[in-house]
Amino acid sequence: MTDKPENPPAFPQNEFSAHTAFTHDNLGMTLRDYFASHALAGMAANEAISGATEEICKRSGITPAQMFAIGSYEYADAMLAQRTKP
Repeated sequence: MTDKPENPPAFPQNEFSAHTAFTHDNLGMTLRDYFASHALAGMAANEAISGATEEICKRSGITPAQMFAIGSYEYADAMLAQRTKP
């Protein structure tokens, strides 16, 4: 058993769909990516977070883009883990 939560496709397609280019090798965006994209949009739109970004990045030695990317996937991972709880 793995410690990683399930990460299904965000927009699942069945193999009989005539209107899709998806195959078993190309399922598109994962649910983790979908959650991360929404977390990223929220962080980028929040002035309080954006305003503190420069100082945090200087101290951490990372760019704002790296900070937002790391944070958005941390939120996504927490959301995936929460899905398994009652």
